[in-house]
Formats: sequence, structure tokens, C-alpha cells
Amino acid sequence: MKKKVSILQIGLQNWQEQFEINPEIDWEFCKPNELDKTFNERIEKSNLAIKAAKKAKKFPPRKFSGFDAVILQDVTGIKDLRYLEKYADYYTLIYDPKLTGGLNNEIESFLKKRLAWPKDLSNPQLAVDSVRRGFFPKQSGASFEPTKATFTTDNVKYEGTRYAEVVVDSPDEFTTIAVWNSSIYSDPGKTIELWLEYIKDESVEVRMVARASEMGSIDYNKNIHIFTEEQMQVPVLLEKFGDNTFSNVGIEVKGKGKIKVGHLHFRWSRFGFGNMIIGGQRYATKKREEFFYYFNPGDMKPPLNIYFSGYRSLEGFEGFFMMKKMGTPFMLIADPRFEGGGFYLGDEEYESKLLEVINNAKDYLGFTNKQINMAGFSMGTFGSLYYSSKILPHAVLGVKPIVNLGNIARNGHIDRPNNFNTIFDVVKLNEGGLSEKLLEHINQHFWNAFKAADYSDTKFIFGHMFEDDYDNETYNQMLEVLNQKGALIIGKGAHGLHTDGSQELIPWFLKQFNYINENDFNRGDKDE
Repeated sequence: MKKKVSILQIGLQNWQEQFEINPEIDWEFCKPNELDKTFNERIEKSNLAIKAAKKAKKFPPRKFSGFDAVILQDVTGIKDLRYLEKYADYYTLIYDPKLTGGLNNEIESFLKKRLAWPKDLSNPQLAVDSVRRGFFPKQSGASFEPTKATFTTDNVKYEGTRYAEVVVDSPDEFTTIAVWNSSIYSDPGKTIELWLEYIKDESVEVRMVARASEMGSIDYNKNIHIFTEEQMQVPVLLEKFGDNTFSNVGIEVKGKGKIKVGHLHFRWSRFGFGNMIIGGQRYATKKREEFFYYFNPGDMKPPLNIYFSGYRSLEGFEGFFMMKKMGTPFMLIADPRFEGGGFYLGDEEYESKLLEVINNAKDYLGFTNKQINMAGFSMGTFGSLYYSSKILPHAVLGVKPIVNLGNIARNGHIDRPNNFNTIFDVVKLNEGGLSEKLLEHINQHFWNAFKAADYSDTKFIFGHMFEDDYDNETYNQMLEVLNQKGALIIGKGAHGLHTDGSQELIPWFLKQFNYINENDFNRGDKDE
């Protein structure tokens, strides 16, 4: 059964009695002075459902932990915020800045701390529809490489699967240069947003054309949407096409010069309530290279745990529930630039902005760098270790560390042919080629930063594979460098290749992470 979006409206008049509420919404209404009654009834209903399921020996439903979204339309009579503090999670509150009853200092402070969304609620129907379209479970995103497109010219210079360079000679009118071979499906109840990576000469103008056909039809000329270069400065929506449609996307250009066509990204839009997940944020550089980040202040007490996503064939964040369960403030970071990710390595703008969002979260909480832990698995270990050299956190934790990108590329030719070809694009982007000299140079790019850092007061906790076929040198090199710096190192090895050993190493990683939280930051047992 499809999970409904649960929405609580706090106001004086029930919108459900005045407007059309989508059947996918589990709607609840309460007046501002009846918060305790409404939440207690929900809690009791949840407890009874769990008891009934257990008695019938069925899988019990999840215990009530709050609404997916809370629309705060009126605050007249709200005297006690305890229930909202307990059951309204970060990014789930939506309020009109022109709230009926006014924003007193206590409520205004609460909304600010809960990172609530200020939205115009003057049109309730639009507001409810917007919340329904933005607040849904799960995340989804992917991309098409330029090698998966058909180009209208034979004069295409490919840079791996990262870019396809085309010479443009169409000074007077737009002409099609490429169309992706696969269609993009618009799921029921979801709207797709597009982001095209490209680098071009100023003398070239670019636009994107999407043609949609309905389920069972092959007529792609009925619904056409043209996105201008100005519109494409932000992700654009396939909003006018509706559900159960298939969209083909092409690129048109005008002018004289060159353009490099990169990945075409397509994702479920959150309609202004975040990227990928509710509250998720995104940054794109001048080269249109992105990273995602999500910050949850938790209980506002140290530490701030930062987790870098590992390899993901689908775009989005990794580790949300794992980090949330710890109860601490946390941040998730994801790199969608390549198929599976780009190791968080980029130009000066990319890396400095990523550091900036980490420092902004730290400053928001009022923490020091030594109240930060950084973590990741596999590809995510590169991010946690590389940026640890700039942050100098309390601890760095991970599983299957790989930081010698040159070695991974070299081993890809020898030990893993046609496996993880992403690494060749990553090295090419950062080094400009794949020569032996450049492979060693990208290795040293990491080690130069790592060796220059003062890790005398940082702990390193890593599980590794003895026979890692991606990079079997990282762990021993880390030991050598960190021993010289006097850093504390805790390690656990497991036999097998890089993709083996997760069942052994991940539980160990979580145990170590919990130990750091509890013993180094006096958090103790959350259930106590």
C-alpha cells in the first residue's frame, strides 16, 4: 500500500471542509489551543494499532513519531510548544509570515530553530497541493552521460564519458546538436527537474528542448517545452507534461564557437522544500558542477557528525537514518557529478564552497572543529579524509578507505577491466589525462594535503580489506603518516576484495562511532 503524506493543519477553519484535498494525503486538523488533544489522540491511535497488529501476529505499523508536514496557519491560543518540539522535526513546519495571531518571540524563535519554511498561504488550495508535491517519502535521481546521446555531427570530441565537445557554426538560428537516446519517465505524483552540465564559449547560446509523449503513444511533438539559457541557470521542471509521460531531451545551439556537453541530470523535484530530501540543499559552481548537502541540528549538542556518501548509481544522500538515529547534529554530503560520484575532488570554487557549508553548520551550532566527526564508506572515505586535512576534526571514521585515485585507475586496467570506469573520468577532469605521471600526481595531491595537516589531536578509526582490489595501499600509508604525527589509530581488517566484508566491517564501524559519541562527548545511552 502506498504511504500517504500526513499533514497537520493548525488553524481556525479546516481547509479539508473548504477545498479539495488529494486522497494521497492523510489530513489532520486542529485548532491552536487543541494541540495536546490532537497529538494525544494520534499517539493513542498509533499504540492501539501496534497492539492490535501484535495480537493478530501481524507486522506492526510504525510508532507515531510526528507528521510529515505541519501547516501553521494560525497561532492564536498556542501556549505550549512541547508537542511541536517533540513531534515536528526539522524542515517539516510551514508557516505564513503574515500569521494570524502574530509571531511572538517564543514562536518566532521556535520556527527559526526548527528551520521552518516561510510560505504564502493566502491561497490554501495551492499551498496544500505544493506541500503534497514536495513532501513525499524516498528520493530519486539519475543522469545520462553525453555518450548516451546521438549527435547530429560526426565532429564530436569525447572526454571519456564526462564531456562531448562540439564545434558550433550556426550564427543565425538554433540547430539541434544532440538528443539523448533514452526517455525520462515522470512518475505519478512526481515532477521531474532537469539540470544539464555544460561548458561553452560566450559566443554560443544554448537551450534545452523536451518533448513528451503519453503512456502508449509515440507522438513526441504534441507536448514540447523549450528551456532557455536564462531559465537553465536553475534546475528546470517538466511541469506541464503530467504523470505517466516519457520525455526525450535534446540540445539546441546558436552562434559560433565550442560547447562541451556533460551529464543530463533528472530528479524528483521537491518544489522549493529541498533537494533530493526535505531540507536538502544544493550548490552548483560556475562550471555547473554540483554537490548536495543536508544539515540537521539534532539536539544542538556536540558532536556534529558529517557523513560523505559513497558510490551511488542513483543520485542522492546516503546514511540519513543511520546518522539520525545517533541523535546528534549531523550533515550529509553527496557528489552527483559522475556515474556513482566524483570523490568530492574539484576546482578551487567547488572545494572551498564545500568547506564553507561545513563551517557554516559548525558556526550555527556554536561548535569548535574538535567537536566534529567526519565519516564515510569507500568513495566517501576520500571525502572525509581529504577535508579532514582542512577541518582537523575530533575523529575520522570509515570503512574501506581509498584515496590513491591514480592507483584505482591503474588497477582498473589490470585487476578490474570494465569495472568502475568512473575513475578514469575523475582523474581526467582533475589532471587532464591518464599518463603514469598524472596518475601519480593525483595520488600525491591527496597525500600532500594529508601530510601537511596537524593530526596530533585527531582519532582515526577505519575498517579495511586486506586484498582491496581498488587501492590496497591506502591503509598502510595512513598508518605510516599518522604514526609520525602521533595520532590515535584504531583499525580492523577483513579478508576479501573491496566489495566484500561489509557484513563484518559496518557493524564494527557503527559500534566505534557510538563509542566516540558516548565516551568522548558524554552523550551516554539515549534510551536512559
